Amino acid sequence: MNYLYHATKLDRVPNIIHIGIWPRCRVRKGATWSNCYGSQLGNNRLIYCFDDLNDAICWGAKMEFDLRCQAAVVEFIDDPANWQQQDDWRHEGRALQRQGGVEPKQILRIHLLTGDVVREAIQHRRMRWAKQA
Repeated sequence: MNYLYHATKLDRVPNIIHIGIWPRCRVRKGATWSNCYGSQLGNNRLIYCFDDLNDAICWGAKMEFDLRCQAAVVEFIDDPANWQQQDDWRHEGRALQRQGGVEPKQILRIHLLTGDVVREAIQHRRMRWAKQA
């Protein structure tokens, strides 16, 4: 079992604590992400997470910017072997996806995204990139 991290809108956190993390098609019909050109991103029958907290924080910061909302990161415990790796992710950890859900009993804590938290995650990434160069 490992720690995994799911970025979400802050207003969804109370519901996630109550029912867990489930695909959007189960919670909200037809809900999907889209890019700046209007193309659909992701699959509303899957849930997504990261195995690196800094990646999840940076994704949450992107959500805040794109959606003009507050975001949070839900930390939970699960076996990464139950998840499929997304091939197009090129950062520190892995971006993972799967069908099914995360039960409330698997949720460990909620990380609120503050300016200091986001800056620290970005700084951590920069330091790792500098070491690799």
